This record gives sequence, structure tokens and C-alpha cells, in this order.
Amino acid sequence: MPKRIIRPEEFGDKRSRHKTIPTDMPTSYGLVVVKEGKILLVKPRGANFWEIPKGGAKVVEELPDGRVKREAAKVAAARETKEETGITATITKPLDFVKDEDWNDGEGKAVVAFLAGYKSGMVDRKSGQAMRIQKSEIEQAKFFEPEEALDIVADYLKPIIKQAIGHMKESSDTIDQMIDTVLEAKPGKDIKNLRRETIECC
Repeated sequence: MPKRIIRPEEFGDKRSRHKTIPTDMPTSYGLVVVKEGKILLVKPRGANFWEIPKGGAKVVEELPDGRVKREAAKVAAARETKEETGITATITKPLDFVKDEDWNDGEGKAVVAFLAGYKSGMVDRKSGQAMRIQKSEIEQAKFFEPEEALDIVADYLKPIIKQAIGHMKESSDTIDQMIDTVLEAKPGKDIKNLRRETIECC
């Protein structure tokens, strides 16, 4: 009898919006990482498309009743992103899940994603290329302007990227409002430095 797999949302993600995914559907977990207004995408080795860094959740414990406990969704997403791109990020909010209908000859696979802010990792400032990729699986990893990312990403991931762009715009508007408030209180403060400080703190 095959072991029942406990979904990551059952451990550590009790309020996750992803609980509606069928428990028998294969699932990958990934991040939409944002750095200075640009979105990180990866190109799998041998592929002709771009996607977000993602992968499956690791088994962390086999329970006495035969069930298998896996790492939490956020943990899996962050780990896979670090392994594939060398980049660490801070998760800010969950995004909707999508289904890759073409995976495994039509079997289909769910993709659960989170929006995240870049934290560390080697990135070429001029090209936006991540410098420490998992070469056995990834051909390239690069930060793109939002509209370009939306244009080149695999079709099934476009809803996630659109949602991420919407959140990015909301955050940018909030930062602009905070800056306006500070400038009213402290006229003459350097706007460029103030915006950078606001982004870093928020």
C-alpha cells in the first residue's frame, strides 16, 4: 500500500491559501523573487522557456502510521530557490497556485508560489545574471523587468507573475506615500537616499 503523503500545508502553514490543492496532485514550491523592481526567472537546462525557481518538498520524517511528513511549503520554496540560483530571499506573501497541465505527459502538477524580496546572493549588476546557479539543472538565472518577465515566462506561470506585479505596484505606491509624508515633515531631504532607506526597512 503506497504511503499517504501529508501536504506541507498540514505542517507549519496552517493558514495557507493553498490548502485547496488536491492531496494526490504532485506539487512544486517556488518563489517569485524581486530585486530592485526586477523579477528572477530561471531557464532549465535544455529548455526553451523560463520559469520561477521551484521544486518538490523534501521528506523530513516517516511517521509510524505510514504517512510521510515533508518540509513546509515556504521552506521548500526558499530551499529550492537557493539551490538553483544561489539566492536567498525573504518571503513576504503567498501567491495563488497554478497547474502545469503538460507535466509528465498530461498528468499535471500544481505549482505553489510565494512573493519574496531578494536578501543575498551573487548577481552581476550589469546583466542581472545570478552567478552561482545549479549548473546540472539550470542554464541561466536572471532578473528581468516585470513586463519582460511576463512575456517570456511559461504560459502556465503567467497568472502568478501578473499577481506578483500587482503586489509590486501596490508596494511601490505605499513607499511613495511614505516618502511624501516624510518630505512634508523634513523638506529638503535627499529623495533618492530616502527611497532606498524606505525600501530596505520595509
